[in-house]
Amino acid sequence: MIRKIARKIHSRYSMNFLRYLAVGIVFTLLNIFCMWMVIDLLGISTVVGSALVVTVMFLGKYYAYVLLGLIYKKFARYLAVGIIFPVANVFLMWFFVDMIGISTALGAAISVYLLFLLRFFAYDLVKLMKHKGMA
Repeated sequence: MIRKIARKIHSRYSMNFLRYLAVGIVFTLLNIFCMWMVIDLLGISTVVGSALVVTVMFLGKYYAYVLLGLIYKKFARYLAVGIIFPVANVFLMWFFVDMIGISTALGAAISVYLLFLLRFFAYDLVKLMKHKGMA
């Protein structure tokens, strides 16, 4: 029974998750670097700097997902799911850096990784994600 469920999950999500993971790795590294550069090097406030970086990453990921065939070209759905996660990222950056006092790079890493998995399943929940055999 558990193996049957595992196979169904694997067949439904494995290739999508690999593409999602590849985009995620690239954009995670970009996000961390940009957060560090904007907040620590340029001295822009944490809230403003992280909001700027998160917005640029949000738009870049949409086009990457579409180009890789991971999601349908439905920006409204992407926005509906995605608006929650960038706002959460900004909030988490403020909390980690300004409230707790951890480094910007560590705060960005924790925030991005935590939200990464939740967003993958949210795309599927709103029927944005393409699945094998679907146009």
